[in-house]
Amino acid sequence: MELRIEGLTDRQVKLADMIWACESAEDVVKFITGLPAEYHQDARTVHELMTAAVLDQITTVSPELELTLAIL
Repeated sequence: MELRIEGLTDRQVKLADMIWACESAEDVVKFITGLPAEYHQDARTVHELMTAAVLDQITTVSPELELTLAIL
C-alpha cells in the first residue's frame, strides 16, 4: 500500500517513515511516547493523517459492517 500525504515538513516525513515501520498499533504508541516531548504533537498528527489516508482508500465494506453502521 502506498500513502501520499501532501504538505508534510521534513521532520513529519521522517516521523511518518518511522511510524510506517512499526509492526503494530502498540509499537506506534511506544514509539510516539518514547520521542522527546517536542515531537509528540507532530507524531500524533502524522499518525492521524496516515490513519485517515488508509481509511480513504477503503472501497468496499463488508455486509456485517454495513449493518453495524446502519444501527448506529
